[in-house]
Amino acid sequence: MDHWFKRGWLISFDRKSEEGSGVPIEWPERTVRKAILMSAFVKAGFNPERAHEIAEKAMNRTIVSYPFSLRIGTHLTVTIFGEGV
Repeated sequence: MDHWFKRGWLISFDRKSEEGSGVPIEWPERTVRKAILMSAFVKAGFNPERAHEIAEKAMNRTIVSYPFSLRIGTHLTVTIFGEGV
């Protein structure tokens, strides 16, 4: 998560990206949910940057009820069954 945070893909309440690691971090619930989704996408084979893009798109849905499908490319749709990894 520290690497993802430093890349700007995850946001914390109380830490700036230039601070070193080893600093306690308080994560907003939305960020934790996004990190769980990103982790699932990375485990499925997406690189972290693409996982961030897909997770952000999923998080920006108005109503999230599971399962739901998310179009991530011209001929590619991902179905998300839940947040658990």
